[in-house]
Amino acid sequence: MKKTKAILFDLDGTLIDSESYYFDCCAPVLKEQFDLDITMNDWVAYFVGHTLSQNVIMLKERWDIETTEEVMERYMTEEALKYDIKQIRLMPHARKLIHTLASKNIKMAVVTSSPFDFAEITLKANDVFDYFDFFITVDDVQNPKPNPEPYLLAQKRIGLPKENIWALEDSFAGVTAAKNAGLKVFGINIFEALRKQLKEADALFYNLGEVHEHLFGTTDHIVTKTR
Repeated sequence: MKKTKAILFDLDGTLIDSESYYFDCCAPVLKEQFDLDITMNDWVAYFVGHTLSQNVIMLKERWDIETTEEVMERYMTEEALKYDIKQIRLMPHARKLIHTLASKNIKMAVVTSSPFDFAEITLKANDVFDYFDFFITVDDVQNPKPNPEPYLLAQKRIGLPKENIWALEDSFAGVTAAKNAGLKVFGINIFEALRKQLKEADALFYNLGEVHEHLFGTTDHIVTKTR
């Protein structure tokens, strides 16, 4: 991996363990407002990796629920007030990977479909915000993931050839966005339902510890895609 000069991190589910937080903000709204019960497995299968506007479309297509982004945002914001997002922790092995990348002068950035404020608060609470050179968030693009725009913007801003950049993603939307931007992608997920959706990733891992091993140590436990 000597040619690796930059790593672009997805945020939710890749860098920080925020999916249970989002589930807890959305599931009560769907139950109270639309009488729809969803499980964590439903959340992983249908919601993870997409923006709120994309999920509004999905709710109509899959469950025939008529709502709007504004309505969902209002109710979910009310639920979110019950939680302290500063308590959201990094994913396992994330801190070790960040520190190693920094020690080797490998550039790091975050490319996320979440707002900048959310990224800033959660990463500062975990004392890693300042390790990142820049952030590309949903606030910066017209077309979020799975559109390649966020990664095209990140690659332009980082100023390195695409072959020197790896994206780290946990969702189909993220992998699709990075691959369509011409980048190499590590897929990272412990959920089998989501792992099956990451077939286009160049390599597949269960956690960031395995990524660290692949980049800087052994390659044990790597699951590469098959053709």
